[in-house]
Amino acid sequence: MKKILFVIENLGSGGAQKQLYLICSGLIDVYDQITVYCYADYGKDFYTERLQSMGIRIVKQSNQGYIKRILSLRAFIKADTPTTLISFLYGANMLSTLVKSTLKREFRLIVSDRTGVVGKMKIKDMLRYQLYRNADVVVANSSHTANVIVQRAPWLSKKTRVIWNIVDSINGQKSLNSDKLIFLIGARYHKIKNHERFLLAFIQALENTQHPEMIYLKCFGNKMEEPNIVYIERLEKIIKDSGTQVVYLPLTSFYLGEDSPSYNHVREVGIKPAISLDYNPGSQPGLGFPFLLYTAFKKLKMTEEEVLESVTLNALRALNESVNDW
Repeated sequence: MKKILFVIENLGSGGAQKQLYLICSGLIDVYDQITVYCYADYGKDFYTERLQSMGIRIVKQSNQGYIKRILSLRAFIKADTPTTLISFLYGANMLSTLVKSTLKREFRLIVSDRTGVVGKMKIKDMLRYQLYRNADVVVANSSHTANVIVQRAPWLSKKTRVIWNIVDSINGQKSLNSDKLIFLIGARYHKIKNHERFLLAFIQALENTQHPEMIYLKCFGNKMEEPNIVYIERLEKIIKDSGTQVVYLPLTSFYLGEDSPSYNHVREVGIKPAISLDYNPGSQPGLGFPFLLYTAFKKLKMTEEEVLESVTLNALRALNESVNDW
């Protein structure tokens, strides 16, 4: 009986969870039993119902100390006897490789590593790469991340593979069938996310079409992390030089409880964004235009003149309308 076990912290709405969900969708006819093991459930159930509707078993452990997590997963693997185990992200990778080192029975272990920041290695990084010796395959989601792994741990070179993130083809097809082509960056602003190449591709698409008003770029994610300032400045220069109109969604940050982007920095580099409502049930459920203006003034620290310009002249530019006609 072929059994596969996925180990992850929780089933919240993160990118790793989405990859797990899409992989499970493709393996239903391959394995006799698919189990998702959440080692520290915090009540985040974004993907739980979707996975269960496909007949996938969900096992959730309450938030325990690290020793109890190791013992609980070890006992579960001994009882369940999976043929393959795939772990996602740092905590699950550490847990799975530690547990495998204590078990005599054989199962194939694949760890999904998504940490690719180049810099001085910390003790936890050294420990992680040593524990990866217990894995059969180390999967990176970009060539950059794979290069970092091999650079830091040459002994992993033969077992490191690159598997790019899965794209939801059904939702993607819906987007392509609409009257607009939408480019979406749904990641935090960091060099390992490769926004720079994405932006250049977007600009090239604009230059090679007769209908640039039909192509949109949407960006989400935490922006102003201190180590990334130089990288952010490069991205902003690309945007400014291309003539791309930036659109802020300040109420999205408000409803998601995230920090608002720094308008002072954007002001300094000469970018004049428009502001808009998102009107999305998950990220900004509302059409309160006055509240949008208030948030831009209060949270983004825009002046009255900048707020007015952002919803008039800059909004027209975002719609590819001539400002001179108004």
